[in-house]
Amino acid sequence: MTAATPSRPSTPPVPSAAPAPRRSVGRRIGTGLVAALLAGLVGGLAARVLMRLANLVVGGETGFSVPGTAIIVVLFVLCAIPGALTVALGARRTGAVLLGLGAAFLAYQCVLVGVQDLGAHHLTGPQTAAVVAIALGFAAAVVGEALLAWRWATRVRR
Repeated sequence: MTAATPSRPSTPPVPSAAPAPRRSVGRRIGTGLVAALLAGLVGGLAARVLMRLANLVVGGETGFSVPGTAIIVVLFVLCAIPGALTVALGARRTGAVLLGLGAAFLAYQCVLVGVQDLGAHHLTGPQTAAVVAIALGFAAAVVGEALLAWRWATRVRR
């Protein structure tokens, strides 16, 4: 005699979750450009305010010029575009490398301009401490711009 095998109740197949609709390439490019624009705007304006603070510390000219501010913001936006576009299109590691290269270029420019503007001034102890703090602020603005571009560009859902 054979033993009867216990029967399993028949369960209906579980429907698989439908994949989220993919965004078109155009929408991804738009998201990357907007991310670069917003991150560049924030980073560029922060850098412009820090430049004014540095000039204020050493007693230099502290006025804002609209063309000068626009050039700084455009430079920050241009440095964020390649990385933000690449991240938005899905190549996260390559985008991180491009954002890092853009940040390195901006950091180099910040140091170069700072040395040119402040190199002729003889700084006192408190002025030196303030300039070092402002230089750290520049580093935060440059890294923050890259992180914001990354964050906003990854908002794209595949």
